[in-house]
Formats: sequence, structure tokens, C-alpha cells
Amino acid sequence: MLPNMGHSTTFDESDSPTVSVVANNPSAQMISEAGSGLTLANFFAAGSAGGFEASGSCSLAVRTADGRTTVALSGPSRTQTVARVTLPSADGTTVVEADAGVRVFSTSPLTLEFELDGHGHPKRIVLGQRRITLPSPPGCPDHTRPTADARAGWETPVRTPVNRCFPSVRLRGR
Repeated sequence: MLPNMGHSTTFDESDSPTVSVVANNPSAQMISEAGSGLTLANFFAAGSAGGFEASGSCSLAVRTADGRTTVALSGPSRTQTVARVTLPSADGTTVVEADAGVRVFSTSPLTLEFELDGHGHPKRIVLGQRRITLPSPPGCPDHTRPTADARAGWETPVRTPVNRCFPSVRLRGR
């Protein structure tokens, strides 16, 4: 079913599908788009589909691209306070960024925990590999400082108005 698509598009998709149905059963509906790393799912109760496991009903969107895995989850039933989802794989387990109330519950298997607000609003987390921070060249001040992400092993370069030590780093707005 392809709403608002012409016959030729429908036939092309039929001959070479880009979207595959991973699960369509009483506990979950899940699709995956070939080539984009996108998986979308609705879990109607606790269960598993396509290598994912959910602790209860939730809507799930997962995209893996460019060395990062982005996971968004919402609790449309608005009855749960916490939802956990186990991923079959991810591009790293280091938290790049996360909404408040979202955390890595375990890394083996990779399980994420989402504190839900009871209103069905989605929460998001981005996972990636640990980034390497280059030391400052001799004679230059240290242009890195620990941030809240330092707990996960990340460091953020300080963007100074004139970056004499790292001329290849472009400054925003300049």
C-alpha cells in the first residue's frame, strides 16, 4: 500500500522493495528500510521482534548511520513510567547525547532505559564510538575542557574566536 503514489512507482517498489515488513503479529509491527538503516516499530505489549526487545507497549524508531545509532521511543499508552528496549546491535555504546531520563541500562546485551512522562512524548538517545581528542601542539594552550560528557570519555574542543593552534578547525559563524 503506497498512498498518493502512481502506478509506475507502485510497480517499481513491487519489483525492488526498499521497505520490508520485519514483524506483523499481535505483539508488534515492525518495518525496515533498506539502505537507510531505519527501523520503525510499534510494540503493543512486552515482547520481541527483529532482534529488538521491549519491556512494554511503545513506539520505537532506530536509525544507524555515519557511525551513530539514534533511538527514539515514546509510550503512547501513557500508562508506563519506564520503558526498556534491547537492541540487536548499535554503532557503539558511548552516549553522544541523550534527553533527560534516558540512559544505557546495560551494554551486554545493549539495553536502553527511558523514563516516560505519562503524556506520550518521545525521548531520544544517540550512541556512538568513543571520540579521540588530539593533544594541543607544543606552545599552544590546552584547547579542551572536560564537559558533562567527560564521564563517558568525551571531550569537547573549546571554540576560541581565533584558533591559531588548530587552523583546520572552522569556527561557527565565521
